[in-house]
Amino acid sequence: HTPHVSEATVHYAATKVNGARRGWAFGPNRGTIRN
Repeated sequence: HTPHVSEATVHYAATKVNGARRGWAFGPNRGTIRN
């Protein structure tokens, strides 16, 4: 079990969902991620 990887995965998933909900209105990847 690697807490560091787990936290990174959860953070990534949360950021991905939040970004999708915000329509990627900000950030270097704005409008490039589809999921």
